[in-house]
Amino acid sequence: MGTSKGFLAQAGILLSFVKFKPSLKRLVARIVEPQDIDDILQETYIRVSAASEKTEILNPRSFMLKTAQNLAYNSLSTAYHRRVQLEDFSSSDIELLTEDLASQWESNERFLGFCRAVRTLPLQCRRAFILSKVYGLSQQEIASYLEISESTVEKHIAKGFLLCRESMLRMGHIEAGFRKKRARNGKA
Repeated sequence: MGTSKGFLAQAGILLSFVKFKPSLKRLVARIVEPQDIDDILQETYIRVSAASEKTEILNPRSFMLKTAQNLAYNSLSTAYHRRVQLEDFSSSDIELLTEDLASQWESNERFLGFCRAVRTLPLQCRRAFILSKVYGLSQQEIASYLEISESTVEKHIAKGFLLCRESMLRMGHIEAGFRKKRARNGKA
């Protein structure tokens, strides 16, 4: 009887996970890079499933959301520590890079981060953003090319800037302004 009870609990966790997966995915996507989302969701299911074997989970949605959020933040922390260790290595007594090469490397990393950020934009937003910022087309030319209104082009470009900035902040390629840091510290 204990086995069937355990099986029913696992089935309930699986059904809950499938039901809440879109919410979990949205939450995790706000924290980590797109390529890390599926891994974190899988780890969330594994952890929640293991926890359900030890104790009864009264509110699966909240438990899953909190677990996914913690795993996403842990993932960011791990990535940060890896980056810090890399920086520690580069500041060793043996200088492998000249200052020019180091600044060029940082610039390349920032540019690659920007490219990754642009790649995550919604399709139509990405098209308008690239046509404006890479090819230098006017809003009128973009509107004509994409067959949308100039107002929509303007909104896509503004959204592109905002989403790219948020993505670059998450990747650590730019720093938040004073107001944003202060707001974050106040919430913590």
